[in-house]
Amino acid sequence: MLQTVAGVTVLRVYGRTIEDQTFKQSLRTNLSSAQSVMDKTCEEIALHFRIRNPSNPHSARVKLIEDEVMQLRKRTVANGPEKDHERNRKELSLKVQEFYRALDEAEGYEIAKSGTEVILCTCIEAGSSRVKRHARVSHVIIDEASMCLEAESLVALSTAGQRLQQVVLLGDHKQLAAVIMSSAPRKLGLSKSLFEVLFHEPSTGKTYSSCMLQTQYRMVSVLQYYKC
Repeated sequence: MLQTVAGVTVLRVYGRTIEDQTFKQSLRTNLSSAQSVMDKTCEEIALHFRIRNPSNPHSARVKLIEDEVMQLRKRTVANGPEKDHERNRKELSLKVQEFYRALDEAEGYEIAKSGTEVILCTCIEAGSSRVKRHARVSHVIIDEASMCLEAESLVALSTAGQRLQQVVLLGDHKQLAAVIMSSAPRKLGLSKSLFEVLFHEPSTGKTYSSCMLQTQYRMVSVLQYYKC
C-alpha cells in the first residue's frame, strides 16, 4: 500500500536467507528451504534487487564480483588435483569477502543515500548490522506488535537509539500472542510482548498514550454480539 503513496520512497529489507535463496551468493551451498517467501510484488522496492539496479552506482561491481564468485565456485567443485582445489578455495574465500564489501557499499547507498524514507523489515532485521550501520531511524512503527516478544520489539527500538523520537505499537493482545517454544523463559515472564506490558502498565506516571479502537471492520456486525 505504501508503494501507492506519492512522494514516499520505500525500501523493503528481507533477511539474508531469502536474499541468498534469490541470488545464491553466499558460501552456504545447501540452503534450507525458506519458512517464508518473498512477495514478488515487492521486487521493485526490495533491497537485494535495488542494489543490482543500474540506478545504484555500485551495481556493476556487485554483479561483476558475483559472477566471479559463481565461476570460482564451479572450479572449486570440479575434478582436479588437490592443490588446485585448495588454491581455488582460498581464492573463493577472498572473492566472497570482496563481494560482501561491495555489497555493503551498495546497501549503504540504498539505505542512506538514495532518498529512502521508509524501511520495511522485521524487528530482528531492524537490528542487523547493515540497518544499524547505515539507517538513521527516528520513528518506529511495529505492526502486529502483540505477536512480537518484548525482546524482539526492543531490537527495533535499539536500532534508532538516541535518535528515536516516536514509537507506535499496533496490535491486539486479546488475539494471537507472541510465540515462545521453551517453557523456561515463559516461566520468567519473557513470553509477553512489549505491547501487552505497556497496555497493562498502571496509568499513573505514564509517559505515553494508548488508544483502543471503538469500531471494528473485519467481521459481520452481528457476530460482535455473539458470546461463546
